[in-house]
Amino acid sequence: MTDVETLIRQVWSPDVRPLADEAWRYYNAGATRACITAIWTAITVDIITKLVRMADDVVPRSG
Repeated sequence: MTDVETLIRQVWSPDVRPLADEAWRYYNAGATRACITAIWTAITVDIITKLVRMADDVVPRSG
């Protein structure tokens, strides 16, 4: 099984990677609520980044 640090290094977005790492540090410190908040922040940033990238890839139709 892959460890969490390896998975965090594989996060494709350089903006999300530090947020995921921060959540993992909170988890290891026993700060469960901070971990949950940080991971949801990372998820939200990841989704928004992907939506923006997808919107940029859309080619407007001429018509």
